Amino acid sequence: MRLHQLLLVLAMTACACLCSHAMFIFSETQKVPIDRLFTNLQQRLAKNTNDFETTYHLARLHSMAYATNLAVVNVTKKDAAPVFYYSGSDAGVPESVQPKRTVQGQQIALQHLTNAILLYQRAIISLKKSTNVDEQRWLVLPLELGRAWCLDQAGRRDEALAAYRKTLKIAWRQEVIGDFDFKQWVSDMWDDVRSGRNPIHSRRRGYIGPGVCYSEEIIGYLLKLLDPVNDTKEIAQLKKDQQTLQSMDRAVTPILVPLGDSLSLADLVDTGAQVAFDLDGSGRPRKWGWITPNAAWLVFNGNGTGRISSALQMFGSVTFWIFWRDGYDALSSLDSDGDGVLRGEELQGLALWQDRNSNGVSEPGEVRPIREYGITAVACKCAGSLYGNPWNPYGVTFTNGISQATYDWIASSLTLETILREHRSNNRQTSAGAR
Repeated sequence: MRLHQLLLVLAMTACACLCSHAMFIFSETQKVPIDRLFTNLQQRLAKNTNDFETTYHLARLHSMAYATNLAVVNVTKKDAAPVFYYSGSDAGVPESVQPKRTVQGQQIALQHLTNAILLYQRAIISLKKSTNVDEQRWLVLPLELGRAWCLDQAGRRDEALAAYRKTLKIAWRQEVIGDFDFKQWVSDMWDDVRSGRNPIHSRRRGYIGPGVCYSEEIIGYLLKLLDPVNDTKEIAQLKKDQQTLQSMDRAVTPILVPLGDSLSLADLVDTGAQVAFDLDGSGRPRKWGWITPNAAWLVFNGNGTGRISSALQMFGSVTFWIFWRDGYDALSSLDSDGDGVLRGEELQGLALWQDRNSNGVSEPGEVRPIREYGITAVACKCAGSLYGNPWNPYGVTFTNGISQATYDWIASSLTLETILREHRSNNRQTSAGAR
């Protein structure tokens, strides 16, 4: 398979949710009739009835068939996974519902919706039986949200409200507080639920991410369902929660490469830097922790201009990874032969950006093709976690056979509002000390 056949979509989508991010990388796809895709997924599931990922894809396909009039669906050639939207704008549920004009069409749509609910429930049960926690926890939120949305569409208001509330608690723990426990979800041992406490009131970690923010999406669905008269207290709290989300800093995980030997992660990143760059595609003015001159960002510079202006051209977990769960999975979309390593033509367009003066501007000579560094192979699989950051100790290999690590570093942002607030606070403390 030639690399130039690879469909690489790098596009920015303006989303209503400020938590949405914007680097979209799709592998080569092909259009498949929806009926054939249903058959293929059903046959795959019949071979392994505990395949929760296929069950999830089938549930999503039924929900899309309910909501749209799709005749064909894009699927990835690599693993035949359905692709409905750009991953950065994919909230895991249909964006809209098209009304069916005939009685027969309505009946067929309702059957798809019923099937989707059953399959989401089945996928949740199968996922809870999984033993590979680290790899599969990414599916918890899309499964729970998909089920809640389908219950909502089915007019099962009370069940939908309960499902949305549960999903919001999971999302808040995972995205905002940062203490989501997969095992607790598996056993449904939610102490806060049993005791009546709301985890949303717990102390937050100060930033959102890495990954897409589901919480804003779920809050939007809840606000549409709640009664403006009888649910005034909950509505008011949800609106406060929206404000909290919008005021929080963001974290993303772009892949970086060391440019020297025996360098620790501390040598590669400056967490206290305040470099202005569109690292999450949010469109909001943000300053970020940044790499030092000892490291370079792995970027896609297909047109050879050397201009890197946003996360669109980087590899990182800045989206809801329906198909790409972290920066390495995004990188794997270029892996034509599926061997887990990019070589030869697969490296076309890849470059390293060494921001020598750490100003967030790709200046002449800073962006160079990886071949100029003597790199002959790039691993596109995460090998584990180092200090909470996904990494691969053999991330890049050079012509001399020596390998270097790559890191999907969790970079956190400061909004300009936060910076100004901290500046005013420091000024007050300085003035108080002087007195």
